Order: sequence, then C-alpha cells, then structure tokens
Amino acid sequence: MGVQEILEKLKTRFEGVTFELVEGKVDPFIKVPAKNVAEVASFLKEEEALAFDSLMCLSGVDSPPNTMAVVYHLFSLKHRHKLVLKVETPRDHPSVPTVEQVWRTANWHEREAYDMFGIQFENHSDLRRILCPDDWEGYPLRKDYKTQEFYHGIRVEVAEPPDPLYQAKQKPKVEKAAKPATSAAPKAAKPGTTASPQAAKPDGKTE
Repeated sequence: MGVQEILEKLKTRFEGVTFELVEGKVDPFIKVPAKNVAEVASFLKEEEALAFDSLMCLSGVDSPPNTMAVVYHLFSLKHRHKLVLKVETPRDHPSVPTVEQVWRTANWHEREAYDMFGIQFENHSDLRRILCPDDWEGYPLRKDYKTQEFYHGIRVEVAEPPDPLYQAKQKPKVEKAAKPATSAAPKAAKPGTTASPQAAKPDGKTE
C-alpha cells in the first residue's frame, strides 16, 4: 500500500486530527501531531490492511532554534510495505508520548533518543540513559552541545574528526615498479630436428 492510501486511512480513522504528507525527500513521510502519535501507532499496527508490526528505527532530530523531532521508520512483514512518520516538539521542552506499548523495541530506541537529545517520552517504563553515564552533562547530539571539561576529575578530551581533503592530499603516491627487461627466448626447434649454433663465415657473417 502506498503512502497516499495510508494517509487517507488515517484521515478517515482520526477525524479532526491534522496530518501532513511531505514528499520530495528520499522517503516521503507523514507528519503526526505529537499528542496523537501513540494512538496512531496502535492503529497502524492493529489495522489488518496496514499491519505495521515492525519499528525498524526511531531517531531524534535537532532542528534549532525552536524544534526537535522524532522520526519513526515502520515496516509490515505481512504486506511488505513501509512508512515513515515524523513528530515535532518544542526544543525548549521536547516531550513525546512513548510507543513502547505498541512496539517493545521502542523501549531502547526512545532511551537512546533521550540520552542523545534530551527528548522526554511520556509514560516510558524505564527512561534513563543507555549510552552515557547517568550523571553525564548535556545531550551529545544536540547541535549546541559542548563537551564538559572534566568528568569525576578526569579531563575529557575529544579528538577532532580527520579532514578528508587533507588526508587525500597527504596520501602517498605509489609508483608502479618497472617491469624487468626480458631477452627474447630462442625459437624452439621443429619436431624431428635439433637446434645447433649458427656457423660463422670467414667474413664474420653467420649463416
């Protein structure tokens, strides 16, 4: 089923809820109001004609100065179709209802989005950091993130990413080795004959 057909089903099921189809991207997506995302997710999974039983990925997105977003990539193992949802939330207090009651895998996905972006997931059963220590300062994937100078008295050093252009300029050139000169091999004698050195004539010429 195509994304336009799915959108029509959502509009029919959730009258009064504003959905927006955004195309022209790698994957078209449907924008869903944050307050409705849990019930929309449940419908997408339980509706027989849709059966989105797999949450492939849930990602946080930082869009300063005012917005953060959560993006959901869904797939139906039964119908072999896919869908992308996007939910936006204010950046100064990012909060979205959890969908872990719909897809259990969302538990860890949402914890990672919380850990990296600081997005709160309402009614999550265990919303705590999953990659950073519990007392880490800040959210590393926010675009204004500043790494703390010390962590428990240990200096925190962040390696600068390598410059690909610099690396390309500094890459040593490898010259191909010259092929060794080879002398022509003597012609093989015809069957039934023997090879013999050419006799020299008195004038120095050979026969």
